[in-house]
Formats: sequence, structure tokens, C-alpha cells
Amino acid sequence: MKVKITEPKTWQRILEIEIPADTVNEQMDSAYKKYRQQAVLPGFRKGKVPISLIKARFSHAVEQTVLQELIPQAWEKARQKNKIDPIAEPVISDVKFKPDQPLKFKASVEVRPEIQLTDYTGLKANKREVQISEDDVQQSLMALQDRQAIISPSDGQIGETDIVIIDHWKADKSGIPIVGQKTTNVPVDLSSSNVIPEYRQALIGASAGDQKRVTVTYPADHPQKDLAGQEVSFVLKVKEIKKKILPPLDDEFAKSVSDLPTMKAFQEAVYKKLKEQEEQKARRDVEEQILDQIIEKNPFEVPESLVAGYIEALISDIHPGQHKEEDLDQLRKSYQPLAVRSVRRWFILEEICKKEGIHVEEKELAAQVATMAKARGIDPQKTHKQLAESGQLQKLRRNMEEEKTLSFLVQKTQVKTVRSKPGK
Repeated sequence: MKVKITEPKTWQRILEIEIPADTVNEQMDSAYKKYRQQAVLPGFRKGKVPISLIKARFSHAVEQTVLQELIPQAWEKARQKNKIDPIAEPVISDVKFKPDQPLKFKASVEVRPEIQLTDYTGLKANKREVQISEDDVQQSLMALQDRQAIISPSDGQIGETDIVIIDHWKADKSGIPIVGQKTTNVPVDLSSSNVIPEYRQALIGASAGDQKRVTVTYPADHPQKDLAGQEVSFVLKVKEIKKKILPPLDDEFAKSVSDLPTMKAFQEAVYKKLKEQEEQKARRDVEEQILDQIIEKNPFEVPESLVAGYIEALISDIHPGQHKEEDLDQLRKSYQPLAVRSVRRWFILEEICKKEGIHVEEKELAAQVATMAKARGIDPQKTHKQLAESGQLQKLRRNMEEEKTLSFLVQKTQVKTVRSKPGK
């Protein structure tokens, strides 16, 4: 078997493979014999059909069978002999096949890019100083208080924190509802900052059964293209009003949402949690600063299939209902830079992990599994087995290796703590 390899890109290999005619003919003869054993044609007993008739009737099917067997076998043999470690399935093209002639085809495959990492230690990064204010704690408490609120029907006028159930119609310029543009039973929580201001202004003070007309001016960058930059009228009908009764922020509230005896103790716990969360965000920001510098100092091309796969995963997660092809194309273009960086980030962290001999000990992995099991209230051994069978255990190990690699990079970086600007 002849194999010619070209490298059009650092992450791509094209193998031009040629299988000798003798090998192809042997495979063809074997396939024809198998067909002959199974073929049933009028006037002939099973297995007694002349081989010439088998070739006349089944040549195309036999050729396809031989190609389906020979091509994967030849590709795998060529891959192993030339020590090619693909990261995706090969793309087979330019298949040339004629009886009594060599079988030729091309296999294009993506491989890991070769990275010669330099300058990934001794870098500089800024870490913002974490400051948690009393207002931050109060906002967190109020959000929790809102989630614990009792919702009850109301016959009065709509207040600033009420939940209102409305029907709304898109209207024409004269205020007449447009047929087919009605949405029913829409809940509007007036305590939410996401409520359209014109809706809030129209609904506060209204009663059940009232209808209000509002005109909304949408910004030019609004995500819904049919509304962006438009002035649109709506008719709102109040169907139901619900009062939100908030529990007092006292010791009893603290006991009901935690195992702490007093509101003071609970406030301290909230402060500690908020600080831990912000410290983690600040650390993540430092890590990404470091990685940005390493990516800039170590440029390399990345496999197209990994970038494309990452983009499709982003679209699926962030825009699950997006189906128009022109919109999808625009999204793919907008996510391209992020996807390329993410793939480079992954390769770089993996390369540093390997180069520095960073690995996760079995006892470390077991401890992490035990922590997960405790949080779920499940036996650790059972959790370990479930993770191993689903393939998630290896993923957990890789995530832990990445965390250790990031910790190594932070330790090898000059990190300066800087005070946040007012309002930041």
C-alpha cells in the first residue's frame, strides 16, 4: 500500500492512499463468492449460480461492499503506520476505483496542532480588590425575601410590587388591536427591573378589567429585529392582580431559610458567601488575563471542526429557538472569535499541564467524588460507579487538572491587587 502525506495546515493531514490491484481483486473475488453462496436466481439452485451471472447482476453492490471494507481498513493501517492521532473522523474524497486497477482515495483528517509553548510564566496581572458593601448584602437579602413572598389575589388597585396577569395586543397607529397579534395570560412582576417602563407606568393604579394603551419605543439594537428601532403600540387588559406579601427580615426569617438562629448571624453568612463569590470572580479574571497573554505570545492555528463544534454548542445553549439560516449564519460569525480563543485556551492549558507534569492523584479524585456524593446525599462508591459508567469521571479528572494548571499559572504570575473604581 502506498501512502503520500501532505500538511496543508498545521492541524491537517491529507493522506493519498493507493491499494494495489492484487489486493483489490482478492477482496472482489471473495465478495463475489459470498454473494454466490447467498444468491437465489430463477433456474439455479442456491449457491450454484454461475459467477459470470453474479458479476453481471451484482457488480455494483459487490464494488460498494468492497469499498466499504477496504477504505476504512486502509485508512486505519496508514494512520497507525504514520503515527497520526486524529481528533475527528477523516473525510474521504477522490475515490478512484476500476476493476483490475489500484484503488485510490484521499483521507483528510484534523490533528492536534503542534505548539511550542514559551513565555507562560513570569507574567503580570491585576486583581481587583473585592469589596462587599452593606447595600450588596441588603440586595441579596431582599432577593431572597422576594422568593419567600406569599402571593395572594387582590381586588384593589395595582401597586408597585404586585404581580399582574394581562392579555396584550399589538395595535395599529389608531390604537385598534391587530387580529392575530394577541398574547394571553402574561404575568408581569412590577417589582422586577426587567419590566418595560411604559407597561409599569400604565399598570400601576389600574384595576382588574381595565384596558390601557401604551406606546413603546424600542432601541435600535433590540434583539427582536421586527421591533428594533420601532415605535409600537399595545393594548393591555388587566385580568388578575396578585399581591406580594413579603416576610419581615427578622430572626424567624433567618431560621426559615437557614440553620442560623438570628438575622445578624445570617447577614454575616450572606456577607461571607458574597465575598467568596466575588473573590472567585476576581481570580477567574486574573486567570483569563494570564491566558490572554499566553495566547498572544504563542499564536497557532486551530482545527476548524473544533471551532465549528464549539460555535454550534454556544448557539444551541444560548439561542435554542433560532432556526432561520440567515440568523444562524450571523450568530456563527459573531461567535467565531470567542470559539477560536476557547479552543486555543483548551490546547494551551492541556500543553502546559503535560509539560509541567501536572496530574490528579486517585485520592484527590476520590475526595472530589466524595464531596459530590455528600452534596447529593448518595453513597460515594455508587457515585463513583455512575460517573465512571457515564464517562463523567474522566471529564471530572480533566476539569481538576485544568484547575491545578490554572493555579500553577497564577502562582507563577506577578499579581497586583488594584482598588476598584467607584461605581464598579
